[in-house]
Amino acid sequence: MAKIVTKVRQLRLRRQLEENRPIPLQEVADATGIERSALNRIELGQTTRIDFDTLTALCKYYKE
Repeated sequence: MAKIVTKVRQLRLRRQLEENRPIPLQEVADATGIERSALNRIELGQTTRIDFDTLTALCKYYKE
């Protein structure tokens, strides 16, 4: 699970660099329909599983 968590954080940081602006979790939450608190837990590694719909939404948002 740690690799997925690390990748999600890396993708957000990479997008910040590409767009030359901060990308807050709330922006990701609004765009994906995932609660900000859930995104925070995913990035911090405090979740034990990520369901397929959440993973799909994140992949679409980050174009991965």
